Amino acid sequence: MTPPVLIADEPTTALDVTIQAQILGLMRDLRETTGAAVMIITHDMGVVAEVADDVVVMNPSQRRRDVARSTHIFEDGRASPIPERIAGCGAAARIDGRPQSSRRRSTLSREPAVSGPLVQVRGPLSKQFPVGGWGHGVHAVERVCRSQVGRGETLAVVGESGCGKSTLAHLMIRLLEPSGGRITLDGVDITTLGSRAMREHRRKMQIIFQDPFCQPGPATTVGDAVARTAAIYRSAEGDELDERSAQTLFVRVGLEADMMRQYPHQFSGGQRQRVCIARALPLNPSWLIADESVSALDVSIQAQVINLMMELQEEMGLSYLFISHDLAVVERVSHRVAVMYLGQIVEIGSRSAIFENAQHSYTKRLLDAVPIADPRKRRERPLITGEIPVRCGWRVRSPDRVVMRQVSPGHMVAAE
Repeated sequence: MTPPVLIADEPTTALDVTIQAQILGLMRDLRETTGAAVMIITHDMGVVAEVADDVVVMNPSQRRRDVARSTHIFEDGRASPIPERIAGCGAAARIDGRPQSSRRRSTLSREPAVSGPLVQVRGPLSKQFPVGGWGHGVHAVERVCRSQVGRGETLAVVGESGCGKSTLAHLMIRLLEPSGGRITLDGVDITTLGSRAMREHRRKMQIIFQDPFCQPGPATTVGDAVARTAAIYRSAEGDELDERSAQTLFVRVGLEADMMRQYPHQFSGGQRQRVCIARALPLNPSWLIADESVSALDVSIQAQVINLMMELQEEMGLSYLFISHDLAVVERVSHRVAVMYLGQIVEIGSRSAIFENAQHSYTKRLLDAVPIADPRKRRERPLITGEIPVRCGWRVRSPDRVVMRQVSPGHMVAAE
């Protein structure tokens, strides 16, 4: 029996843009063939503009155009020249709806200082995972050669789920050992370091994971969780994080100092992500990996966390490796963008080069799949159908290596 009403509660949350487009297309087809009414609950205003006939906004403190501004993506065909904060969504201006005093600015982020790369891949970087016996293997990352992160720069890595983004990030901080290739941090080849030397270099790098509800543990106060980061790596007297410093850190990420004594279950998703950011800062790292760090948040909280990360980058000179499948977020935060497909980078360049002059067919189709938060700009979009293939090889045989060509200075594209 066909139901008269179909209720879809966040049906596309945390999906990459290509799968999201497929799901929305499926729901549209079901509506047309069955005649059922569809009620979609979502925080993605691009999805709303794409499929909705009528819209109800349940947050009375924020008008629809303010929410839509959080999901802006090159609607006029041009990306902003440098990373741009989202207006009206201060990094620490509101905590669960309560206004806070703040000195934050809403200006554009500055261009990173040009002083050579902080992190660089040298030689073809690869990672194969053995599967079963008889020499089978999965090629998660294959011969990545063009990846580097400059000082004070944000390099965004985009692609469908399963393309190797997280594996690449884990290789670059040696949470995984590469099957081939080398990575340098501040000119030091970290792939050759022993455990003791690597421990000291880990102070310079931290990671913000995707799911804020998994970090920290439920039996630990958030203040203890932040202090523990410094305690794990202390190697000299005075490295401990005292309570006053921890309080200052909490205030800096938009939380109140008395929240340090609370437990994770007492926090919202946005607050937990702020705690995760605070945990990454006590050791004054040089660079942070943000692995889908805002994908689980609604757009208004997402915008606040993005603004916070930009402000920390300006104040501390941080470099980011920003992993995301949300191109609207990437368009906001990145200086350069790398597009991954089947474990390899198929296009890399400045944000304006990728968003305004994409050359690879896969990049173009990713951009075409992005919903625009304007119902007047609904369009038929060519979809990437099916699931992304898994790179398996008999006796771990390497796939064909892509050959990169230069389109313009700093803009490299794989030959097709």
